[in-house]
Amino acid sequence: MSEERLSPVADVQGPPEYDDWRELLEEGVLLGTECESCGWTTATPKRRCGECGNEQLEGIALPTTGDVYSETTINVTPAGFDDSYQIAIVDLDGTLLTAQIDGSVEIGDRVRFGDIVTPDGRPAPVFEPVE
Repeated sequence: MSEERLSPVADVQGPPEYDDWRELLEEGVLLGTECESCGWTTATPKRRCGECGNEQLEGIALPTTGDVYSETTINVTPAGFDDSYQIAIVDLDGTLLTAQIDGSVEIGDRVRFGDIVTPDGRPAPVFEPVE
């Protein structure tokens, strides 16, 4: 486990809320949630642990680089998107995050958090290939 992944986010007390996640994402921080009991992590806010059900969760800063675990291209796009785009499940040191891809990637490629997209007013992370 990387040291960055285990660092608590100082501004978040207790389980992170969606507003915490959104605000930090807009500042360039990938906020995850870690169970204080079993160590399970997720890349989005949760009320209880998905592994053991514990409610003692804390916000942690996730790594900003990872590996493409899975990918697909969205050809029939939702409102707010003009053209097809690629999305991927990114493995951030054991925590999986779904993100839009800026560029083109294949499974196993290294990617880094680069930007956010807000087509409907709600931000989502965008990753780009590491050259």
